[in-house]
Amino acid sequence: EVYGGPGAGKTQLGLTVAACAAGAAHPVLFVTAKDHPSALAERLHTILLGRKMNEAALDRLRIYQAMDFADFAKIILSFGDTLKSQQNSKPLVVVDGLTSLLSPFTSASSWAHRWRLTWAWRALRQLAMPRGATMCGSCVLILSHTVNEGTLALGQQWNPAATRRLELSTGHLELQMAKRGIPVANGATQAATAVDLVISDAGVCAET
Repeated sequence: EVYGGPGAGKTQLGLTVAACAAGAAHPVLFVTAKDHPSALAERLHTILLGRKMNEAALDRLRIYQAMDFADFAKIILSFGDTLKSQQNSKPLVVVDGLTSLLSPFTSASSWAHRWRLTWAWRALRQLAMPRGATMCGSCVLILSHTVNEGTLALGQQWNPAATRRLELSTGHLELQMAKRGIPVANGATQAATAVDLVISDAGVCAET
């Protein structure tokens, strides 16, 4: 999971990862609750051109817009069913803007509403699990908003969602692991490591 404030470059980072995965012949599912798919497709095309990658990689990318939680659930379940018929694939799933779909339920006092958070991270974890002895699980990248100096917008119930967390900071464009002691899935914390990034229309790359 990559988390950060508005305008930090999370979507551009996700698009760059998606373009590189598709360019390496991996199937990619990009689910957005923020941008129109056509706008993201244009940005992906720009990234591919900027990196001199084959535009045919776009054929391996599927972009879906989730307008609400029901849309998101249908997309994830459908992709899971599709993977069952694919052999030797190493898919990438990028979810951008899930915070906006789930945040209305974080303050709910009834489990009838809060179950959506648990369902979401468990469904994404299921995609990441190996699909048999010869089939790899998906790589799942979640792009999440933060509030109040690095606090995850979805709260403590979202803590088990990710096995690794990286913070994308607008101040120095640094990607940091478990900064401020935000726990990874096993409850432990890890020391922060930073990588300076350059974010442009051609995507995201490490500063040299």
